[in-house]
This record gives sequence, structure tokens and C-alpha cells, in this order.
Amino acid sequence: MVGVGVAAYAFLRPPELHEAPLANVPGNASAVLMVDVPAVRESTLWRRLVVGAGRDRGLRRLEEQCGFDPTAGLEQLTVFVTGDEPFALDHVGAILSGTFQHEALGDCLGEAAETTGSRLRRTEVSGLPAIAGVRGDSRAVFVGRRGVVFGPEPTAVQTIATIRDGSGSASETALGLIFRDVAGRDLTLAARIPPRWRDQLEVDGELAQILAHLEAVALGARIRRGLSASLRLLTDDPAAADALAGIVRERLDAVLDTPMIGFTPVAGALRRVEVASEGTVVTVAFDWSDERLDELLDFAADLEGRPGGLAGALDRVR
Repeated sequence: MVGVGVAAYAFLRPPELHEAPLANVPGNASAVLMVDVPAVRESTLWRRLVVGAGRDRGLRRLEEQCGFDPTAGLEQLTVFVTGDEPFALDHVGAILSGTFQHEALGDCLGEAAETTGSRLRRTEVSGLPAIAGVRGDSRAVFVGRRGVVFGPEPTAVQTIATIRDGSGSASETALGLIFRDVAGRDLTLAARIPPRWRDQLEVDGELAQILAHLEAVALGARIRRGLSASLRLLTDDPAAADALAGIVRERLDAVLDTPMIGFTPVAGALRRVEVASEGTVVTVAFDWSDERLDELLDFAADLEGRPGGLAGALDRVR
């Protein structure tokens, strides 16, 4: 079993995760997403879109194989991207924090891998116990009593060095400032927008010219009850911010003016969206109650059952 020997971490005085999520993330991160896992699992969105739709079958199957829920002690998930290369999975890492049974978790992952014809092996990364596939360089590294680092081995090594050093993390960079601007929510996203990322945006005309001034994005959302979100778009020019806010307002008004939308729950929800620009920052915010969110999800489910579905309806709005 891959879990045998993993419990030795408790006696080796390994590093522990820092309490602040960004203090564990390497300083060259371009984007970071922090998720309060219990809040997500208690939310209407999870209940309706995941559990209600049967999309949690993989988790339930894993629980049956393991004899326990391996995600039960998971408190926080932090996913980050390093470098400026768009859509490069070899630069993606994840940090899980919570209360884990390391040895049981290792055995569970090993058994799950065997059911798919794969195998895991015990190894070490930067002196810490880890598990890995027979092929490839992905690693799951056990960090202290409350952490697991996932990612390609170079990313895992870099992350563990950041945790050990206690300095040079993303919390000390411009990304950290952006993150703190919307922190304290159930979901928090912050991203610098390197030029190569902007090149991947499939837009043209005036919007493309405005987005060329987009430097960063920050999003904070509360989902435990209803859905409340604040999106902040940071530009390098006040004129670009004003123009971008104007385009967002125009798009919202265009949807509201569509006959098929005006008397639906979508209209009520969109009327609660506030758009403002101040200096170089555009803010888009809304606060929807559980009741309003249920109405929207019911409406979406109803559309999905009609010819053309939700995608067809959205195409007609455009």
C-alpha cells in the first residue's frame, strides 16, 4: 500500500502550511484561486448543480472504494498558476489544507488508481513523503499535519521551498495586493493578465482595444447563502476603465431589452447588478438571495429541457 510509511511525517518535524493561503504560493504565480470547501458544499449551487444533477458520482464512488469520505476533512483548496504561458497545465499547482488521515488517504488514492488500471508508488519530494504515478511527474506531497501539495514535481518543489522559507511568496507581490482586495469570501480569485493571456481572448473591435489595457482581475464571491460577488477589473488607464464599464452596462441593457428576457427571473437578477468605474478600476457587483438564485436555476433547467436548450436561448439573445 502506498500509505505505509507516510505516517512517519509526524515524527520528522516537517514544515507546516502558513495560515494565510498566499504565503504558501510561489511568488511567480500569475493567478490564484482560493476555495472555502465547506462553504461550497453547503451552497445552493453545489446542491443544485452537482448533487442534484448527479455530478458527485465520482466522489461517492471514491467514498465507497475507500470506506470513508476522503474529502470530509478538506477545509481549503488553493489552486495557482505560475509563469505567463496560457493554458499550460505543467504550471498548475494545488494546495489542500484540512484534517487528513495521511496514511489512509494514501491507501485510498492507491486503490482508486488501481481500479482505473493505474498504479501509484511511494516517493519523496524535498524530503517529504509523497505519492506519484508510475509514469509522469505529478506528485501529491504530504506537508505537515494539515497540508497536501499537488502538481508537477518542479511546481511541488518550488511550493515546498516557499512554505519552508516563509518569504518570497505570492503574498509579497502585486498579486497579493490584488488578492487581499477581495479576500474574506467563500471563493477568491486574483490574476495578473500577462500580454500572452490577453492574446488568447477571442474578442475584436473596440472591446479588444480596451482589454489591451487590462492588467489584472480580482473576484470575491460568497456562495454559502445565495450568491454575492464583486468583480474588479484593473486597467492601466482611467479612460479604458470608463469605456469598459460603459460596454458592460450596454451589454446588460441589451439583454434586459430583449423581449423574451424582460419577464423572466433573469431580468430581476440583472437589475441588481451594479457597474461602476473609479480611476483605473471597474467594479461589477451583485447580491442575490437563495430564493432569487433558485428562481434562476429553475429557469435555466426549464430552458435546458426545451428545443435548443439554454445555449440556443442565449444565442437568440445575442
